[in-house]
Amino acid sequence: MRLDATYLQDIRSAGEEIRAFIGNTAEQGFLNDYLVQAAVAYKLAIIGEAAGNLSTEFRATHATIPWQRIRGLRNHLIHTYGDVDQLAVWRILQHELPQLLSYIEPLIPTEPQ
Repeated sequence: MRLDATYLQDIRSAGEEIRAFIGNTAEQGFLNDYLVQAAVAYKLAIIGEAAGNLSTEFRATHATIPWQRIRGLRNHLIHTYGDVDQLAVWRILQHELPQLLSYIEPLIPTEPQ
């Protein structure tokens, strides 16, 4: 069984890759770039999957994070892939993803030197 720290690392890694994908892209650039949208959707799905695999105890301890919404976004992206509101995704990338990453960063144990 994987540890919560491993899932947090997966979330951080996927989030950093999303940041790399969008770089300095403006909203309209994102909305017109289907390749970046697909890459971002895949990484958001990874974040949702990892969030869903965190232990119940961890999620309860950090209940201020909307774990169900994160998991729900994953499900929406995977199961209703043809009906994804890319503007809503853009807003998640601009507001909620940075908050999630800044919250979990101190929770990830540092690697031994």
